Amino acid sequence: MPAESILLSVDGTSVVAAEQVSKMQEKKRRVVYTVLVGEGEAAQEQKFTVTLKEGKAGVVISTFPRSLSAPLRSVGTSMLLALREAKIMTVQTMLGIGTLVSSLAQSGRVPEGITGIVGIAQLTYTSVQAGFMTYLRLVALISLSLAILNFLPFPALDGGRLLFVLVEAVTRRPLNRRFEAYSNALGFSVLILLILLITFYDIIRLF
Repeated sequence: MPAESILLSVDGTSVVAAEQVSKMQEKKRRVVYTVLVGEGEAAQEQKFTVTLKEGKAGVVISTFPRSLSAPLRSVGTSMLLALREAKIMTVQTMLGIGTLVSSLAQSGRVPEGITGIVGIAQLTYTSVQAGFMTYLRLVALISLSLAILNFLPFPALDGGRLLFVLVEAVTRRPLNRRFEAYSNALGFSVLILLILLITFYDIIRLF
């Protein structure tokens, strides 16, 4: 399958999100990818039958939209396009956080697609092999995700500290320092446990 092909469907089912692909491939030994190859008027649909084996499928999927041609753009236009991609990444990150919280609350398991240090190392290696733009998008996604996580209103994070400051500003009196210290300690403990849990599932997925 040529690099930069646009994935249209798997076994005849249209694909609009990367998560669909892994679900469609579950319990299947063979799938048919329909992709768009080429650019402009020369673009053609092609079908590839893939026999799935244990391990990675060998397909790197990017959910970031791109045009079929890449003309030079002005600085202003490039900045607007960058902001649009940042918005898409932000929405994906928030959806991922929601999926993680929901899955942990319902089943106590880390859902597919949520990864930690081990998974990020794998993704980095794969993205480097896939090309510089794929690697650059991964770096941007990780950086933006960390920024969003840091500003969540959760104790031990900058967002939690900002929440305490806002509460003090509204009530016009300082919070109990012992309460603040205990909240930060509890929040930090929860974050460490979450990191360990995600890393545990990352290691399990290696085998």
